[in-house]
Amino acid sequence: MGKILNFKDIPKEISLEERRQKVDRVMMEFVEDIQNEIAQLDHAETFLKQPLAKMQMKKAKNLLIDAAILSCSAISEEFDKH
Repeated sequence: MGKILNFKDIPKEISLEERRQKVDRVMMEFVEDIQNEIAQLDHAETFLKQPLAKMQMKKAKNLLIDAAILSCSAISEEFDKH
């Protein structure tokens, strides 16, 4: 999985728009990583035979999506503070 975003590494000398673009790029990479992980889980799910295992796999994918949404939201809020 991708990079760690540290707002201190984004130069203050660049415009707010450029800083936002850098943050957006990192978030997009993060979302792409999550999408790749979900695709791998989808593939693995095809091999599961038991309904309970399939249900647990779906729950895991939904939790991964929820975590991604919350992470992106937290990143945006943190950016707004800096």
